[in-house]
Formats: sequence, structure tokens, C-alpha cells
Amino acid sequence: MDRTGRYGWAGHARSDSTIDPGTIGPDTASPGTMGTSYPGAIGGSGPRLSRPAGVRWRSAVAGAGGLAAVAALLTAAPAYAGVPAAGVAAAAPAAAGLVSAGVIRSTAAPALAATASTTAPVTAVPTAPVSPAGRKVVKAVAVVTPGAGSVVGVGQLITVKFSRPVRDKRAVEAALSISSTQPLPPGSWAWLAPDRVVYRPSTWWPGHAQLTVSLRLSGVVLGTVGRGARAKDVMVVNRPDRDVTFQTGRSLVATIQNKTHRMKVVVDGRLVRTVGVSLGKSGFLTRSGIKILSGEKYVVKRMRNTELDYDVQAPWSVRLTPSGEYIHGAPWATGRIGRYNGSHGCTNLRVTDAKWFYDIVLPGDVVVTVGTGRRMEPTNGPGAPWNIPWRVWLQKSALS
Repeated sequence: MDRTGRYGWAGHARSDSTIDPGTIGPDTASPGTMGTSYPGAIGGSGPRLSRPAGVRWRSAVAGAGGLAAVAALLTAAPAYAGVPAAGVAAAAPAAAGLVSAGVIRSTAAPALAATASTTAPVTAVPTAPVSPAGRKVVKAVAVVTPGAGSVVGVGQLITVKFSRPVRDKRAVEAALSISSTQPLPPGSWAWLAPDRVVYRPSTWWPGHAQLTVSLRLSGVVLGTVGRGARAKDVMVVNRPDRDVTFQTGRSLVATIQNKTHRMKVVVDGRLVRTVGVSLGKSGFLTRSGIKILSGEKYVVKRMRNTELDYDVQAPWSVRLTPSGEYIHGAPWATGRIGRYNGSHGCTNLRVTDAKWFYDIVLPGDVVVTVGTGRRMEPTNGPGAPWNIPWRVWLQKSALS
């Protein structure tokens, strides 16, 4: 041990001589020795090996002892730094015994034995998925809306959107189910597009309920692409079997009557507020039907149309349809709200009523407009499928 308390190994193994075990021990460090006193260690802060001119390191050959054991000891050498002298002295005889157990001469200059004692981890190579028919698989993704943990209104529809068109709709639909902590009304899936299936109950969901969408798509083939030997099956590979759980909040249904120019808001079965409205005037009639809130809303929404010559800042705006209907405050229309229609299709409210509505609504809340003479399209927004007659809806199921 040198004056710094570091443990060094002196001597070099030449190709034309054997190691003298006596050269390994404390207080023998010399230039060119292996020891923790030298910086730039292999793999980090361990010992650095140097070789004088004309000297070649001998290979460590597995056997009884040999330099492989010395190499293993070397890799542990940094742990000796700062160890009391008694502990180091106890380790030295063991090292000497390992070296004296057997040495084989070498005529080449192989890689350092110190790296040979570490076994590299084996990384498993994932196998490509195979369909039940033994064909290669084209991966698809299934996205469920609403997402896990969401809190939505009682009019929220459930959608499963696939990243590829589904050909075997019966098999897929049979692998989907809905459950709840409360009794549910009858419901059915309907295929509204080749890659999209929607679940709708016959009436609103119960409020304050937990609902779970269960997917059991493991092994289910959505369809096949290609022909012959090149045919591949489309399958959901990533998490094909999973449950997506969300909750309904309080039940909120707002009903707007064109005849009375009033909107009544019912929460959990109780009428909580009646407010005046002004709907679309002739030529710009507001749509009658069911509209489900998407959650898109603005503290202030600029609304303008150069052809119709209006440009307004509408406070507390809540979107009703992608086509441009909103419920919003209309400070410029206070005189007609609750009396007659005059908007370009939106539902105008007094500013205080608009803010109240803005503050309480959730995505999935229900707005029903009645009596305007213009029908709501069944494709105009996330709640538009509610406007499809129930008997027609049932026919859109692949299991009907």
C-alpha cells in the first residue's frame, strides 16, 4: 500500500515468461503498474492498464485460476480504495494464490482479460405477430371515446374508432360490451363508417353513474388485406383486451322552445332555471332536434360574416354544432331576447344567463331545440346520431 492508501499491483506478464506471484502485493507499485492510483480506468473509474515497450500482455485462459481470476480481481480493485490496511492485506494472499494456480503462455496480444469476466445481457428479439390463420398481421389501433377517467353528460355517445376499415364487423361488435354501476336503458352499437362504431342507449344515460367499455379483441381479425400468399390479417395488437371506464356527472337537459322563446334547464330531474332566448330569424332558422355539447366553449368568441355584414364579440359562447350554432350572450339583442327571433341561427341569451350556462355545462350535456321548422341533420356534430330514429339505429348493428 502506498502513502495515499491505494492498492497497486506491480509487474507485467510478458509473452516469454510466467508471472512471479511474488510481484503482486502492497508497496511494490512502480511506473507502468496496474493500480487504482492511475486515472482513465476501463469502463469508468477502475484501473488503467499500461504496457511498456516490448511487453505484451498474456491472454487469460479459463482453467483452474489463471489470469481470468486476476482480471476479475482487477475489476473489483477500485472497491479497495479507502479500505483499511487490514482488509487489503487479507485480500492479497488470495490474489497471489489465484495467480500461482496456473499460467499459460501466449504469443498474441488479445483483448484485455479484464473485459472477459462480464457477460453481456441477452435482449429478447420480439417475434412478429401471427393471426389465428397463420398469416402475417397488419397492426390496427382502436381508440375509445370518451377516454378513461372522463366525466361527461348523460347524452355522451360512446365511439370506438379503428385506424383501419373493419370488414368483419360482426366479430368486432361481438367483442365489445358496455356495463355500469347502475341499471342501463337498452342500447345498441351502430356502424356509422367502415372504421367507426358508435354505442347509443335508447334514452339518456343515468346521471352519477360509472360506465365501462370492454374490448376483447385479442385474436379477432378485423379483415384481410392482399390476396394469396401475400394476404395479411388486420388485428388490434396493442392492448386488444382492455376496459375503459368513465363517469356521467349530474344529469343536465336543456330544452329550448321556439314558440315561447324560453329555455328550461333541468338538472337531476329538477327544473333549476328558465331563461329567455332569441333564435334564428326567417332564412336562418335554428335547427330543431337533439344537440350534444362537445365541450368547446369560449369566454369571448368573435363571430363575423362579411356577406351578411356582421362582426360581433359574443361572450360566454358554447358550441352546439360544427356547422356554426352556438348558445351565447348577445348584449346587442337584449330587446328581442325572450320576445322574438332575430339571430343568424344561434341561440341568443342575456349575458348573465349565458355566463351561468357556460359555467355549469359539461361535454355530453343535452340541448333539445323544438318547433323551429328546420330539422337537425344526423351527421351534424357528436350528438347528431341521437336524431336517427331508434328502429333505424338498430338496423345499423352488424348483429341485428
